Amino acid sequence: MRYGWTPPIWLMQGGQATYDSYKSKEDSDALRDKHKLKYFDKCHGYYVDDSNNAYVHGGYANINGLGNDRLDTYMWDRDLWDKAKSAKNVQLNLTKMYNKVFIGHTALSNNVPEKNSNVWNLDVGGGWSGKLCIMNVETEEYFLSDLVKDLYPEVTGR
Repeated sequence: MRYGWTPPIWLMQGGQATYDSYKSKEDSDALRDKHKLKYFDKCHGYYVDDSNNAYVHGGYANINGLGNDRLDTYMWDRDLWDKAKSAKNVQLNLTKMYNKVFIGHTALSNNVPEKNSNVWNLDVGGGWSGKLCIMNVETEEYFLSDLVKDLYPEVTGR
């Protein structure tokens, strides 16, 4: 929206339907200005709640925690999950400042969320043909949707 360019991968993962729904209501310039100024510029790349749980789409790399990396790191990082898998039950120095860290972005092949160290990966493939996952972060109970391809058979996606 900021640059007038739409990444094809975003369109394939449900973005086309979002774009089309807005496009039919407003012209693209008005839409871009409205949302850029009132919504997207206020978004953060991460969130830390009152229980000191951290939430970030991809991950982070700075030993000082969230707030010390570039925004694209929070969206695209996969190294945090790789490090958590290697550490298994040993808490990473990188995550010690948080109670739990919740990430996505790196799709899991077994269709259930995984926890390694104090890092939960909740990406069970909803951007592909897998499922969507929500979790009660206090109890760690999670709920899975049906397969996305069954929920939206008309969307070819990836």
